[in-house]
Formats: sequence, C-alpha cells, structure tokens
Amino acid sequence: MPSVFSVTFVIGQMEYINSIQRGIMSYLESSEYAKKRKEARIRTLEAIRENLLIKTKSLDSVKEIVNSSIIPRSKGQGIILGEPINPVTIYQAEMAYYQDRLRVDESLATIDNIEVIQPFLKKIRPNYPDYNKFVIKGFLVALVIALILTPVIGKKKPKAR
Repeated sequence: MPSVFSVTFVIGQMEYINSIQRGIMSYLESSEYAKKRKEARIRTLEAIRENLLIKTKSLDSVKEIVNSSIIPRSKGQGIILGEPINPVTIYQAEMAYYQDRLRVDESLATIDNIEVIQPFLKKIRPNYPDYNKFVIKGFLVALVIALILTPVIGKKKPKAR
C-alpha cells in the first residue's frame, strides 16, 4: 500500500539539494523494515510469475488438444468429447495470463521502496525569510520613529501658575 509524504527543509546553499535528497532516500531504503518488505515483495512477485508461466504452458497444451479435436458446429462453437467449448476462451485466458505476467515483470523492474515523485527544486533565491534584513529594517524604522517622536514628546510644557 503506497503512502505519500512530503519533505520540506530550509537550506542556505542550493548546491546541496541533490546530495540531501540522495541521503534521505538512502536512509529510508536502508532500514531493516524496508529491506524485509522489499525481499518479501520480490519473493511474492517471482512466485506469481512462475505460476503464470506454468499456467501459460498448460494452456498451450490445452490449446493444441482443442485445435486438433474440434468438430465444427453451425454457431461457431465446437464439441470436444461431447462437451461444447469455445476456443476463443482459451486464447482470452492466455492473453489474461500474458497481461498479468507483464504487470508482474513491471512490478519486479520497479521494486524500489522509495520513489521520488517530484525531486527537490532548486530555487534561485532562498525560500525562507532573511531574519537579518527584518532586524535591520525594524531597527531603522524604530530609530526614525524615535527621532520624530523624541522632540515632540520631549518638549516641556510650561507650568501654568
């Protein structure tokens, strides 16, 4: 059962993105659980593949028997030993086995536990706020406000007698 998760990180230098991605994948692939799951999946898929090969070979022999002993009838079906049979069903079963075998072969070829759906993107600029700029701008704004308000607040009002 595939599960999807997202990884978000803050990085200062963009050239390390590829090595970080490879490191995360290596870490996730090398866990004991992931190794056991991968081996179990490989064994299961290989057993299914062998079973499909055996079924396909047995269908070949049945196909030869059907082709050699069909007595044609008017509706397109033949009779083998008194039982009606449609030879097309044998070819349909063979095609289904072949498609199943292709799916199993594809699954064996792409058996990795971890698959990167979208790699980390290299940004031109960092994707996090630059806190140094915020501190400097905040200090400058506070200084300007202080310079404006100090003369206004600092004026002493003459006391009324």
